[in-house]
Amino acid sequence: MTNLALAARPLEFFFAQYRRVWRGTAVSSVVTPVIYLLALGVGLGVFADRFANLPQGVSYLEFVAPGLLAATAMQLASFEASWPVLSAIKWSRQYHAMLATPLRVGDVLLGHQAFI
Repeated sequence: MTNLALAARPLEFFFAQYRRVWRGTAVSSVVTPVIYLLALGVGLGVFADRFANLPQGVSYLEFVAPGLLAATAMQLASFEASWPVLSAIKWSRQYHAMLATPLRVGDVLLGHQAFI
């Protein structure tokens, strides 16, 4: 088998595993930024608009929304890339099981990177 064919095996596994939990990821990916925006943009924005002097008459919500969106995207990306790796090494030992097969470390790495 070629390297890509071997790397496709872990990729299939991660897709099959993700098919079970995609709803939770989708909900948290939408709910988390909305809660941040409501808490910081709307809740804190009432006080900031009243007492702060933002440039060019921009409201606090308009000022903070792009930053919150970027921060949430970075947080979700780092979480989705790091937590499953820790879980696969420490708790579920999925990497150990994969390496007990004819897969090499590079195949597992390539398959997981393709999934992320």
